[in-house]
Amino acid sequence: MPEARRAFFRSLPLLDGVSDASVDRMARKSESVRRRRRAALWVEQGPAREVWWIRGGVVRVLCSPDEGHEVTLGFHGRGALLGEGAGLSDAPRSTRAEAHEDCTLYATPAAEFERLLEREPVVGRRVAALLLERRRRLEARVGLLASRSARRRLASVLVELAGEFGVRDSRGIIVNLRLTHREVASLLGTTRETASLALIELRRAGLVLPDGKRLVLLDPPALDALARGASAAVEARAVSS
Repeated sequence: MPEARRAFFRSLPLLDGVSDASVDRMARKSESVRRRRRAALWVEQGPAREVWWIRGGVVRVLCSPDEGHEVTLGFHGRGALLGEGAGLSDAPRSTRAEAHEDCTLYATPAAEFERLLEREPVVGRRVAALLLERRRRLEARVGLLASRSARRRLASVLVELAGEFGVRDSRGIIVNLRLTHREVASLLGTTRETASLALIELRRAGLVLPDGKRLVLLDPPALDALARGASAAVEARAVSS
């Protein structure tokens, strides 16, 4: 087994403190996989045969509540565990996942992941906490869709993405994730036109700056205040700009 694979699994916070034998078994039983941009990891209603660990790149998880309309549930980078439901249930997938950019991953058979959960209860507790956190974020996103303007939803999404993909530079925080306007709309649960208008409003208000297909958050505290509805002044800047 390549040492790089063993080192990757041993570096994962989810497996911190787990016995060397269990970690090495996971590494040995996992297959190295590459996916080109937009290639699928799994599809909706498809069988849940494996869990996935991201070694490099970014994966987008999404669903299609109705034909022709898609909603992005999240982007995930290096070290993330995806498809963990495969080790907990035989039910088909309720989402789909695709490489947002070229990815290198490890695929672990669901049965092997289930054995890990049985051997190492601490991993089971961490997976449960991961599921709860992802559900909390999803419920918060649903609440945003129902009650906030597109610009406030966009501010909230950008603050969240900066927490995972943000890189500081002299201008502020770069969200190191290439996003088209259509993909932004998918995050907001709105149309491309509405998402584009919200981006224009935040740019004119001096809160964000396009950098190719990436966005620079020029004033993260103001964006956070706008997302929470805590600053009428920031809201006025976005509306009047």
